[in-house]
Amino acid sequence: MTDTPPLVLKKAKPKKPPITAKAPSSLEELLAEQGFRLTQDESGFPSIQFEGNTYYLLNDEDDAEFYQVLYPNFWPLESEEESIRALLTCDAVNREGRLVKLHLAEDDVWVSLEAMHETPAAFMHFLPQYLGFIQVAVGAFRDLMLSDEFA
Repeated sequence: MTDTPPLVLKKAKPKKPPITAKAPSSLEELLAEQGFRLTQDESGFPSIQFEGNTYYLLNDEDDAEFYQVLYPNFWPLESEEESIRALLTCDAVNREGRLVKLHLAEDDVWVSLEAMHETPAAFMHFLPQYLGFIQVAVGAFRDLMLSDEFA
């Protein structure tokens, strides 16, 4: 045998990750990154503007994964007959719509979309699509209300 010392493997020092800008983590930061400005109305509810309309972004303090997009008061109800027609129309749209729920609230029709996401970033990934689902549902509601289908 030789007198050669045993081979010793040196552990490589871990490389530090490159310094990068902090990834946005709050919903407000993520919205701003996508060109939305989060505001709060006089009641303190957070909202965004999209194509000229106000949408409220609500979540449940007890369930951080629950997100709701709400578009209230898009169709005022002026009579009992119109309210009945609106109920039938909401039912028809709810059967066909994706993730949306149309409902009557006092003397108006509202639409909401509810979803579960692990993070604000996951919610933001789908927000444009969610806003589109709401717009399609509102359009379908308006078309049915103005048609002779439930007259």
